[in-house]
Amino acid sequence: MNSTKPFTGIAPYYDVLMQDVNYELWIDYVEELFKLFRVRPHKILDIGCGTGTPTIVLARRGYEVVGIDVSEDMLRIARDKTRTMPNVRFYLADVRRFNLENEAPFDAAISLFDSLNNILRENELFEAFRHVRAHLRPKAPFLFDMNTIYALEHYWGDKTRVREHEKIVSIWRTKFIKFKSLSQLHITLFVPEGDESQGLYRRIDEIHVEKGYPLIVLRRLLQKAGFHEVHIFQHLTRNPADEQVLRVMVAAR
Repeated sequence: MNSTKPFTGIAPYYDVLMQDVNYELWIDYVEELFKLFRVRPHKILDIGCGTGTPTIVLARRGYEVVGIDVSEDMLRIARDKTRTMPNVRFYLADVRRFNLENEAPFDAAISLFDSLNNILRENELFEAFRHVRAHLRPKAPFLFDMNTIYALEHYWGDKTRVREHEKIVSIWRTKFIKFKSLSQLHITLFVPEGDESQGLYRRIDEIHVEKGYPLIVLRRLLQKAGFHEVHIFQHLTRNPADEQVLRVMVAAR
């Protein structure tokens, strides 16, 4: 079995796999948190934008949006979806070391669907925060969600899940490495290929790894990077989060 680089082989099928995610609701929540900071951004940086679905929702609501991602395959899908949208641009870039001098400063930055959990070292997460801060106007908000250690250990855990969407069969196998707070996700897809009457499928394998961070560490790294106001909520609420929730939304500026 050969595994491809994360977010390459699955890129053409990613939107099908994620079709149960209510991105409109997520962007409603983002806009609610903008109101918390009493800001109405014009230009937003979307970090780890993937195939651009949240980017498109924001653009349709009147924002100018710049998306960055490390996967050219995912960005190719995003660009195809936004060809007629003049207020959207995408760049191939790594949040840990990106430079968009020609686009900065931004009025806000977001990162959705646990994109930052893919950063596996604390010092690299700090570098990501530092680079985001350097691209923002003073007092501009930075909003991002993350899976907690609790979620990776108890919800993802050591499990196997099988799903079927539009004739695509996906197998999700997770293994939690406790001493590193890492979850290894092995995704196998079987996608239809060729003449449908032949019943042929092609297999795609990818291994994704996510790291959970204690909330106190997130707060410390953000403050060190220059975000002195930090709120950590249970996702989709304004209730303070603790280590026992599955997903948090961090709102900082």
